[in-house]
Amino acid sequence: MPPNRPVSRNNNGDVVYPVYGKPIRPKDNVTGPLLGPKHPAIRYAFAVVTAALVTELTFELSALIGSRPSPQFLLAILIVAWIAGFGPAVVTWALSVVAINYLFVPPPYTVSFLVKEELVGLPIFSAVALVMAWLAATRRSVETARKALLAREQGARTEAERLARSLEQAQRITEAPFREISADSLMRVLLARVRSTLGADTATILLLTEDAAHLIPVSSDGLREAVVENLRIPLGRGVAGRIAASETAMIFPDLTNLEVLSPFLRDRVKSLMGTPLRVGDRLTGVIHVGTSTPYQFTQNDQHLLGLVADRVALVIELVRLYEAERAARAQAQSAGEAKDQFLAMLSHELRTPLTSIVGWVRMLRMRSDEPAIVAQATDVIERNAALQIRLVNDLLDVSRIVAGKLALERCAVNLDDVVRAAVDVVRPAAETKRISIDLILDATGSVDGDGTRLQQIVDNLLTNAIKFTPENGRITLRVDRTVSEAVITVADTGRGISADFLPHIFEAFRQADTPPTRGVGSGLGLGLAIVRRLVELHGGTVHAESGGQGQGANFTVRLPAAKDGQPGLKVRP
Repeated sequence: MPPNRPVSRNNNGDVVYPVYGKPIRPKDNVTGPLLGPKHPAIRYAFAVVTAALVTELTFELSALIGSRPSPQFLLAILIVAWIAGFGPAVVTWALSVVAINYLFVPPPYTVSFLVKEELVGLPIFSAVALVMAWLAATRRSVETARKALLAREQGARTEAERLARSLEQAQRITEAPFREISADSLMRVLLARVRSTLGADTATILLLTEDAAHLIPVSSDGLREAVVENLRIPLGRGVAGRIAASETAMIFPDLTNLEVLSPFLRDRVKSLMGTPLRVGDRLTGVIHVGTSTPYQFTQNDQHLLGLVADRVALVIELVRLYEAERAARAQAQSAGEAKDQFLAMLSHELRTPLTSIVGWVRMLRMRSDEPAIVAQATDVIERNAALQIRLVNDLLDVSRIVAGKLALERCAVNLDDVVRAAVDVVRPAAETKRISIDLILDATGSVDGDGTRLQQIVDNLLTNAIKFTPENGRITLRVDRTVSEAVITVADTGRGISADFLPHIFEAFRQADTPPTRGVGSGLGLGLAIVRRLVELHGGTVHAESGGQGQGANFTVRLPAAKDGQPGLKVRP
């Protein structure tokens, strides 16, 4: 439960009840010298009552003080001027003149400013009374203005100290080595500080989705820390949605009768305060804090959360940018390493066959009269030349794919013929390692594609399987057909694919084996990358799966089946 805090007041001294971010002012107090200028009836009534009381008192005491009532009336006028102002003092003066004329200037009980002979002192009395009233009222106004200035100064100083404390708290909350921790860890640290500073039981950050239409909770601290909710809160709905659509922080003292989309908030939180997270004018999310028992957050809490939200949004954005920059730098470094590795592989793959060819050419020059040597040299030169041609063709295919210049000569192609031709091409390599190839053709039919490129797809998959299958292994090539597609599956009993490498299996220049474990003729790591691109150009998909090291691998290609009567078509990617 948050600690009890005094009700806050604004600069005018008004009590502030922050409900939904708006203070409620009580009725204005009576202000002014002593009786406020907003209540003239009270001031002038006070002047009349004072004149009446002084007249009555002077009349009753006339036997003791004689026939000179001026001092009492001057004192009354001075008091009225000090308390109620100059206007009421003039009223008191006028009533005093009438009272003196009627009661104390003979003959009594008559009012005449022309007949009575003892009215000579009234002008002097009037002048003295009005001057004294003006001086008193002016002095009181000056004193009131001075006190008001002092009050405003004190209020400004108090507000400045409050703002300084708020800024210090906001700075303390958002101080974090964001370059050393991840965005998730940073949000948890910030939420823990926010919750502790505001005395809340839970704190949550929700971020805007890419479509800018929903909020999703990404980090929590306190009661909700262990709660995982798969929520997508639309903007404008629910508590968080309403906060996101607002311009400032909002306070919800009671969530009972509100639309609450989060089951956690509905069951565990009674009062809540939140504010939007913005970077400049761009909304990025919402941060809110809540209590498990009813509680009234104050305007100071609202202001502090607003300051913290601005800094939190900026810090989160900086961390995300830093993580993106770090990921881009790592990707660039990885690309550089892949390029260096590719150049090393290329030089290795080109140099090894060329070295073998040059060596056997020299052997032919020295021993050309020996039929056995000639036959062996011819076989080695032919095999290495074919390897070089394959490497060059792979490089050319990748170049065409990257440049978007790889064309397909499409027509209705019988997959059975394509698969048998590919098996015939790789059979010598399989027999060298005593690997058996089982061909299963469960259905016949055609696909709309380029026969040469389709054979290249199967050829590359079989070559890859042979390369990673040990001697005496087995490869199964299966072709199935459904109503809408043809499925080619190549399964082997090889060494399998690790879970770490499986997502990268179709990337160019990526191979599971790297120097110095690479063998002669391992290739450039382009075969499967070419397979994926050729399959995509045919409108199909390719998928790889493996149980792990030593579990073999399965590659599945799905191609759209040709429609009856569909003509061949030449297309470009």
